[in-house]
Amino acid sequence: MKPRVRRTVEDIVTLSERLLQRGLHVRINAGGQSMFPYLRPGDLLEVEPAKLLELKPGDIVVFRRNETLIAHRLHRLEGSGEALTGVSIGDSGVWQDEPLKPEMVPGRVVARIRNGGHKSLRTPQALRYGRLMVRLYPLPQLAAQFRLRVGRVFRRAGNLMRWLRVN
Repeated sequence: MKPRVRRTVEDIVTLSERLLQRGLHVRINAGGQSMFPYLRPGDLLEVEPAKLLELKPGDIVVFRRNETLIAHRLHRLEGSGEALTGVSIGDSGVWQDEPLKPEMVPGRVVARIRNGGHKSLRTPQALRYGRLMVRLYPLPQLAAQFRLRVGRVFRRAGNLMRWLRVN
């Protein structure tokens, strides 16, 4: 019988970062609502190696926060040389992430796979959409927050109606 190897999230994140540093693409699962509706929980994200200096506002940057890889939209680069930092915000978030240092960023999202369909995020149309999200900030974030909250209200109302029918 083969011995079972247990991997932690930390192991998988570290392996993904190492593969990106070697110039290989990786795929990671989206797990939160921070990029809703552009990226959704369960989407498979294809990440290519990229350095912070190579990224442009509107790109979806991947960075490490604790034991997790986060994918958020880059809004701007500040400083230069060793003082270079990036500012990123989730499409449905209203607060900026901590400043991104070059060593925190192993790559950028180049494609999304949802329900078997592959969508490139490097097409001219997708790149324009990313730049537009940055220019219109915070309006898209507020609209996404509103949509998420309204969805919760309707789900709760539906649950209440089902409960009332049973009782």
